[in-house]
Amino acid sequence: MTGDLLLDGEVENATQMKSILDTLEYPYFVIAGNHDYIPANPENRREGFSYLTIDEFVKTFKGHGYDNAAEVREL
Repeated sequence: MTGDLLLDGEVENATQMKSILDTLEYPYFVIAGNHDYIPANPENRREGFSYLTIDEFVKTFKGHGYDNAAEVREL
């Protein structure tokens, strides 16, 4: 899955997206886009939402592209 899985890096969206992707019958791998972690511009941060750092995005999708690169090459 290429980047921009989320609107602006909201934890709530990440949780929902991961739960949807986890229902797939096949392995999936994600690549973070610029909208998948906390917006650099504070004006793009909406009140009432929590935002992921890039490290938190990677931890959320651990096992789906960030720590299995050697295994993927062998497939």
